[in-house]
Amino acid sequence: MAMQFDDAQLKTLAIVPKVSSVLSILGSSYIIWQVLSNENRRGRLHHRLLLGMSISDIIQSLAYFVSTWPMPAAVSPFPYSVGTVETCTAQGFFIQMGHAPLVYGAFLSICYYSSIKNNFSENLRLKKLEPFMHAFSVLWPSLGGFIAAADGAINIAGPVGCWINSVPPGCVGDQCIKGANSRIYRYIFAFATTIASLSVGTIAWIMLYCNVRKQNTDPNTSGAGGRRPSVAQLRTQKALFTVVSRQALLYLSASYFVWAIPLSLRWYQTQSGKIVFWMVLFFAIIMPMQGVINVIVYMRPTSKKNVVTAKSQAIDDGLEDGDNFQDEMPSSRRSSSVGAEDFIDSVVDMYELRRQRLSQMDTIEEMED
Repeated sequence: MAMQFDDAQLKTLAIVPKVSSVLSILGSSYIIWQVLSNENRRGRLHHRLLLGMSISDIIQSLAYFVSTWPMPAAVSPFPYSVGTVETCTAQGFFIQMGHAPLVYGAFLSICYYSSIKNNFSENLRLKKLEPFMHAFSVLWPSLGGFIAAADGAINIAGPVGCWINSVPPGCVGDQCIKGANSRIYRYIFAFATTIASLSVGTIAWIMLYCNVRKQNTDPNTSGAGGRRPSVAQLRTQKALFTVVSRQALLYLSASYFVWAIPLSLRWYQTQSGKIVFWMVLFFAIIMPMQGVINVIVYMRPTSKKNVVTAKSQAIDDGLEDGDNFQDEMPSSRRSSSVGAEDFIDSVVDMYELRRQRLSQMDTIEEMED
């Protein structure tokens, strides 16, 4: 590959991932700070999944940031290589482990679907599965890294860094000096993992969307506490469902953008043997960018109309003229558009408060009877 690109192109490919990685680290760090600094967010499953996704993204971004540095200086044809076989193996392991955000994304879609299906009541079954979600998201990609490293299948994989590859590249069987099984590992722990994760996430979102359509068009939909909702509550429910479904779709789209497109290009290169500079450059820019896209989705605003609708329900429920609806939001943002995540958290808090009040009312009525 080094012989197909000139020196300026190789230096560009070595430097570009550093810029993307820094931006991604900053984006993921912001999400981590937002979740850890707020007790309410720490108590919600989808925020904890985003926390795990962001932590694993930082690990992957750091691996891409070092770029060609870990490549063995004695054999690497790429610029700025100052590493050893061991540093190359370590980088490849952490890049492989960086598939964790992709798996987290599938579980995040399932979490959003469960929230809609259960009208934002806590799903105890899903909560019990949370340790499995975190463990599988991290351990499955790591398993691929461990197996490939133990088999000598992590080597220089191009001008962007070390990953699962054979020596020499593209060899088969006895032709390989090492990494003869690298193609199998790539198919199982990269291509198959990507397809399975995106498929699960897509199916979960389709089910979420169908459920939203059903609940928004069903006049017999029950509100919090199982009682028929008021007009204000129906409007708020529709606004909430719309915001949640869009958030879920945007996170899923981020996974498609970061993983499906670059890996499709990598598949094309593997099958055709053709290596085009702009494809490799696109790969170098996009692969470390998960944290950037995630933070854009995380911070995106929702409309002022949704805020007014939710405040109307808060007033309808007698929540101090609706002010409590926005308690978790910065004061500078309470009268205009607010972040989608803030909106979701505040409306769900309002749902939970209403359920508690209705439960108390039912208890009092039973005692009086």
